[in-house]
Amino acid sequence: RRRPNRRRRWRLVALRPLLGPGRPARAAPVRRSTESYTEDGASLGTPGYMSPEQARGEHEQVCAASDVFGLGCVLYELLTLQRAYAADHPLQLMFQLMAGPPLDPVQRAPDRRIGSEIAGIAMRALASEPADRFIDARLLADAVREVLDGRRRREAAAQHVAEARRV
Repeated sequence: RRRPNRRRRWRLVALRPLLGPGRPARAAPVRRSTESYTEDGASLGTPGYMSPEQARGEHEQVCAASDVFGLGCVLYELLTLQRAYAADHPLQLMFQLMAGPPLDPVQRAPDRRIGSEIAGIAMRALASEPADRFIDARLLADAVREVLDGRRRREAAAQHVAEARRV
């Protein structure tokens, strides 16, 4: 019910899972709080995926290339099945981030047979300096797509050669 002459207040909601076949999810109100979970000037993000500039608290340096760094962490993890930066404590992760890029994926997981092209893309995305990374996520995606398309073409060509030899 609406209260007259009052400002409309927005509330966050959490969706509950489906309650049974064909039953829609219901929204449950989330408790409101006036407490702040971050301080002014505090770094905000998941420590193992935040860029070095975020870890250093250099908020004026945060840009699209900072997001590319986080995507690079995800790509690295997909390639190696290991996190690019891992530690027991978030502060240790921050120091690792600021120390420099992780070990090359090819060296980190030699049993995974990671191609040098895709490993190079991951390492470029994980460069310490924003200027050395892809400038945005679209360029990173394009680079990954080119590698995947090239690999598919090579596999198709190898298959055609194998079929031609059988004839």
